[in-house]
Amino acid sequence: MGAQLLFVLFFWFAGNFQPGQRIVDAHLHQLVPGAAGLPSDLFKPGQGGIGQAHRYHRGFAYRRFAAGNNKFIFLHDTIPPFKILVVIMGHCVVLFIYYIFVLQAAKGRISMEKRALTCCFTGHRELPIEKEGEIWQKTYIRVQQLLEQGVKYFGVGGAIGFDTLAAEGMLQVKTLNPQVKIILVLPFKGYQKYWLPGQQERAAKIERQVDKIVYCCDRPSRAAFLIRDRHLVDESAYCIGYCTRSTGGTAYTLRYAEKQGLKVWNIGKELKEPKEDSEKLRISRSLI
Repeated sequence: MGAQLLFVLFFWFAGNFQPGQRIVDAHLHQLVPGAAGLPSDLFKPGQGGIGQAHRYHRGFAYRRFAAGNNKFIFLHDTIPPFKILVVIMGHCVVLFIYYIFVLQAAKGRISMEKRALTCCFTGHRELPIEKEGEIWQKTYIRVQQLLEQGVKYFGVGGAIGFDTLAAEGMLQVKTLNPQVKIILVLPFKGYQKYWLPGQQERAAKIERQVDKIVYCCDRPSRAAFLIRDRHLVDESAYCIGYCTRSTGGTAYTLRYAEKQGLKVWNIGKELKEPKEDSEKLRISRSLI
């Protein structure tokens, strides 16, 4: 389609150039009835409405004649070669800019469609060991709901604690749901450099099995962790977190996710609510 558009634009532009008078005398009179009896000055540009009208007829008439005789005199006698080159280059630039905008728009549309099918995880680095099974069980309930809705991309931050629990759990989910794609989002390369050997081995095993690894920054910095958290949220429509405190990176990420309009589930809050409800029920019964 681009080549066709370039072809049309070129001949549209070329049609606005004034043909040589020699060509008009030779060919236009054969195609325009009554033109032979008109003076040549009538066809010069800038001579009023008649001249302007015949200016285009003359250009197209000659093109038809030249095409019919399988000649390219039009290019040589009407427009200098360097002007033809300028015209072609100009059109190429216009088409290039046009396609850049089209590709960017298509990329943005695909990104929005992918975001609607993406969920991210965020949580504390320290988890109560005795509750890890219960935490994942609650998390899996939300994951199953999302799978039923067609969500298939899951972003994990790669930290120890809840991120590791979620990543390992999702790898198990992937065995039964091959459409699932797991994206590991790390703040920078060498992120686990100072972890304990067991933690590094666990992280390396996850990295070998995920579908994609994204590094948010080229070098270590405190800002890289914030950039990582924002990237997870900005590319998602859903967020599953484990947060039991009102301060810290996890609390900030969940607030940021809510501000960005994501559907947020806090597993930490869901685990606390039954205990709070039972306490209220105990108190209410004591008052009876």
